[in-house]
Amino acid sequence: MVTALVAVAVFVFAIILMCRQSGVVKEYDFGAGAYYYADIPGFEKIINDDIFVSSVPLWVHIVLFLIWGWLMFRLWGWIDKKDDFMEFKGKTVLITGGGSGIGEAMAYQYAMKGTNVILTGRRMETLEKVQKKCFEYGVRAWCKTVDMEKSESIDGLVKWIEAEGHVIDFLLLNAGISQRSLTLETDISVDRRLMEVNYFGGIYLVKSLKDMFIERGVHIAVVSSVSGVFGFPVRSAYCASKHAIHGFYETIALEYPQIKTTILIPGRIHTDVSKNALDGNGKATGVMDPGQANGYDVNKCAKVAIKAISRGKHRKVIGGFDTIMVPFYKYVPCLFRLIARNVSAR
Repeated sequence: MVTALVAVAVFVFAIILMCRQSGVVKEYDFGAGAYYYADIPGFEKIINDDIFVSSVPLWVHIVLFLIWGWLMFRLWGWIDKKDDFMEFKGKTVLITGGGSGIGEAMAYQYAMKGTNVILTGRRMETLEKVQKKCFEYGVRAWCKTVDMEKSESIDGLVKWIEAEGHVIDFLLLNAGISQRSLTLETDISVDRRLMEVNYFGGIYLVKSLKDMFIERGVHIAVVSSVSGVFGFPVRSAYCASKHAIHGFYETIALEYPQIKTTILIPGRIHTDVSKNALDGNGKATGVMDPGQANGYDVNKCAKVAIKAISRGKHRKVIGGFDTIMVPFYKYVPCLFRLIARNVSAR
């Protein structure tokens, strides 16, 4: 607050200086059309004369300029920390894939804001570990095993939500699997499985809860990837499923004003996603990619994501230097293709 008041004071002082024309010896205002005056006799002498000399020393102007820049930087930092644009406290978030990785880190971010958490995933032991930590933030938390590949499992989750009387204010769709195999060496069953888990499972859940969402509204955050923005080697099925996510959740937000969506677009984040990725035959590779091992910290990723959600961002790219590929793809596609073909897909 002090920074904001000082910034306003400096701004007012600068306005007063300009309005009073402090120190200006003569006043000439040629503006943007100065070239029209080029034929005026003595024009060159006029513009070369000391008509704009100020009685205020140059160093004062420089210092004021630097102070103003510093204050604006501090003010923006203060504003940037005010991420309570959306009310979280006392509300409930449903998280798919909440037992590890981005889902786990996001559960803690929601809990820190006072949001009750419903954790879903395939392994109860990992969900209970996350649940226990959520309790430490003073919120309520529930665990439910769900397989996003099976509609009957999702039906069970929906029935449980209705029976317990839960109202879903936030939905985080994080459950997903990746792939590491060349396109034509990937069995079609792998393509189908990735589409089922990464895409169809999420939209099936959304449609199963449509009555609640239409009546009360909801903010859906869905974890995509930079691979949902462009294609990338040894990830054809994964890219396809993430591209589908963009199309669906951008559309639903346009069709229903009460449904808000935030598409989170992470680059390489330090999680086990590459270890759990499927090879061409549908088996987990069990190998951590070097890029993943040196990836962006998952907790930092979650902090950026929750801020984007709180501000109602439609899309948010998150990650380190590797995310530079996104603007390359958009603005310099030839450079993107050159890099994508030669950079290590691992």
